[in-house]
Amino acid sequence: TPDGPRAFLPLFDNWASLVWYDSPARIRQLQNMNMAQLQAEIAKHFPSRLGYVTPLAAGAFPLTRRHALQYVQPGLALVGDAAHTIHPLAGQGVNLGYRDVDALIDVLVNARSYGEAWASYPVLKRYQMRRMADNFIMQSGMDLFYAGFSNNLPPLRFVRNLGLMAAERAGVLKRQALKYALGL
Repeated sequence: TPDGPRAFLPLFDNWASLVWYDSPARIRQLQNMNMAQLQAEIAKHFPSRLGYVTPLAAGAFPLTRRHALQYVQPGLALVGDAAHTIHPLAGQGVNLGYRDVDALIDVLVNARSYGEAWASYPVLKRYQMRRMADNFIMQSGMDLFYAGFSNNLPPLRFVRNLGLMAAERAGVLKRQALKYALGL
């Protein structure tokens, strides 16, 4: 949406978690509503195909960029949001978490096949070396993307449109960027 991502994240049975990113003022307004008022707002702003939604609890937290200085210690490895958080603009947080898990499994399986102590710091450090820079690049890219699309200053709008036109004509580079974003 123009104000930010909105999504239902299915949990189990008919349960889901609702994600509603918006301006701080709008979030405060939503937080001050009772559950019936919140239900009416959800019905107004989410697709009707979801059916009747009954909110049971509501909470809010600010979105912040965080990146651990270290992902590993002996016997411990941080993955996903425990290691890094990213703006939810393009839904890349879960993809980065999947990449972390994939890299960690690869490092651990490889270490085990060579008889290494898989929980040792040198082994886990290989996971950190594989993932830290990639996560930082994606965080920075999403920050840049958000900054470029979250305001309408004329010079920024011009640069943004120029960038979009260049990206549309980028061919191979565009395909590579999409593959990278999708984790392929």
